[in-house]
Amino acid sequence: IYRTNLDANSHLEITMRSESNGCYVFVVDGAIMIDANDLSSRDAIGIYESASFKVQATENSEIVIIEVPMQ
Repeated sequence: IYRTNLDANSHLEITMRSESNGCYVFVVDGAIMIDANDLSSRDAIGIYESASFKVQATENSEIVIIEVPMQ
């Protein structure tokens, strides 16, 4: 479980600990972009079948990321 604050226009690279894991990303406050998905406060997204992904903050944001086994 990760919790972080991101400043506007900053980014975070996430690499899964295992290729069989997925991640649940929850935006507590602010706005982010993951791939072509715009997320704002209280939005969430599940990411799977990917070894890594990039979180781009479009405004000051607080996010929670939970890595979970998919199998």
